[in-house]
Amino acid sequence: MTHLIKTLIRLIFLSVLWLLVRFTQFVLELSELIHEADAVSNAELHLQVKIHHQLKALTPKFIKA
Repeated sequence: MTHLIKTLIRLIFLSVLWLLVRFTQFVLELSELIHEADAVSNAELHLQVKIHHQLKALTPKFIKA
């Protein structure tokens, strides 16, 4: 009976450890996706600012024409 209880406790401990590892992997993958999305968002913002500056520079030329 004691051997069964020890084996059960080990099994529970390993299961909890496995869940912790899987959760950590999930959080790391999620963090990576967030980082990639942030990089894309920053690139889009940079392009929007660049387009805004180009339009701002072209506007006086269109008004004069």
